[in-house]
Amino acid sequence: MKNSLKFIVILIGIAAFLSACGATSTDIAPATSTVDVQATANAMVATMAAQTMQAIPTETPIPTPTEVPFYLTATIWTKDPRVPIINFHQFAPNTSEHSTDHKVRFEDFWSYMDQLNQAGYTLIAVEDWIGGDIYVPEG
Repeated sequence: MKNSLKFIVILIGIAAFLSACGATSTDIAPATSTVDVQATANAMVATMAAQTMQAIPTETPIPTPTEVPFYLTATIWTKDPRVPIINFHQFAPNTSEHSTDHKVRFEDFWSYMDQLNQAGYTLIAVEDWIGGDIYVPEG
């Protein structure tokens, strides 16, 4: 008896589902309006032509020649120059016992400069470095 009751409930559910699928709504009106294809095409062509005409510039300015030419001198290196940069954070008077990582005694500083000079290095002023003039005389 229990199985027959389940079977009846399932049949009623299927019947209700199938009857709902076949129902039609009376609120929807059929589409009876006609579209004028030629008028729509003409309107599209006119709009596209107007957009294209706006995109085309009407006048192209002609560049004027430079009255006074200017020349630029540039240095072109065949390879990147290698320049060591040494930073000294702070100087200490010669009365200090020794130089530290952050403080260099003047006596040690001049000793370092002499060692660089003997090794073939040449000092360049900061102004020359910024100006791009890092040429030094040979020797």
